[in-house]
Amino acid sequence: MFLEICAEDLAQSLAAQACGAHRVELCADLHNGGTTPSYGMLEQVSETCNIPVFAMIRPRGGDFCYSAAELRLMLSDIRAAARAHAAGVVFGVLNNDATLNKEHNIMLLNEAHSHGLAATFHRAIDVCRDPLHALETLMELGFENVLTSGQEVSAEKGLALIAAMTQLAGDNLTVMAGSGVNPSNAKRFKEAGVKALHATARKEMQSSLHLHMGTQWQPDEEKIGGILEAISR
Repeated sequence: MFLEICAEDLAQSLAAQACGAHRVELCADLHNGGTTPSYGMLEQVSETCNIPVFAMIRPRGGDFCYSAAELRLMLSDIRAAARAHAAGVVFGVLNNDATLNKEHNIMLLNEAHSHGLAATFHRAIDVCRDPLHALETLMELGFENVLTSGQEVSAEKGLALIAAMTQLAGDNLTVMAGSGVNPSNAKRFKEAGVKALHATARKEMQSSLHLHMGTQWQPDEEKIGGILEAISR
């Protein structure tokens, strides 16, 4: 069973690799659902890690309907990801009626594939009106992976839909279950036939300084190891 770890920095990425994760999804601003990481961070992580690194391509938080200017930025970020030696990219574009925007996804997908990058369609699928039809379209377009919580607040609650999506995808595309995946529930996904998991494995770091800005995170090796142990039994 495949495990992808979502990370924000080099320390979290190296911890994921050391614990045995199979791939890193590198993001910025996970509080906002994940946005495009800086070029410098992506370059450092891609060049330092020995496992594949996928870069989030998302210019902002909020919905998944993008302006022409935002799409140009996403194309530029895909090219930057290739220069930074990423193995793949992660994106998703919808219409205002919660359907896939085929034109814009094809444009971004073609750019990614032209640089030898694999592509994951992210959890935008979790707000699609018809997720199974959307999945069929993603397979037709040529996405390699899709990340989903089964349209629920957690993948555990959405397991029935995730299992159905996995069966529909077959060997054409990898369905990754993500959101709330942990050592306690990881085995349930394996038993349901899910082939890949996605998890964020970090914990808050306490600072000795009285004054600091924002939250500092550190890797949660115990969580990563626990998930891997659960799915290897």
